[in-house]
Amino acid sequence: MEDDVVVGAEAAQEQGRLGGEPGEDVVRILARSAGIVLEYDWRAFSAIGADIGDADLLGVPAGTPLLVREGVSCTPDGEPVLFVRRRINGERARFVLNFRPDGEG
Repeated sequence: MEDDVVVGAEAAQEQGRLGGEPGEDVVRILARSAGIVLEYDWRAFSAIGADIGDADLLGVPAGTPLLVREGVSCTPDGEPVLFVRRRINGERARFVLNFRPDGEG
């Protein structure tokens, strides 16, 4: 984890205070513990230059290209319960999109 910055709930998970499996998504752990089922409503991707705050958190120079992932997760009945905005160092990002339900293909 030397290249990763861990803050907030992710830090608590790293320290073993949230339960769950190592590497398990923090949001899923928190939702499960609250008895909430989450579904993706939408996700958007964009690019920005790191501002001073992001640069400090990510350990990169200000202006470094960052990928931004934003989105809303909702309950199965469509109630929005989580807005997420993640900023990722663009030099180390990789996304995989799976479009077939499990077991198909």
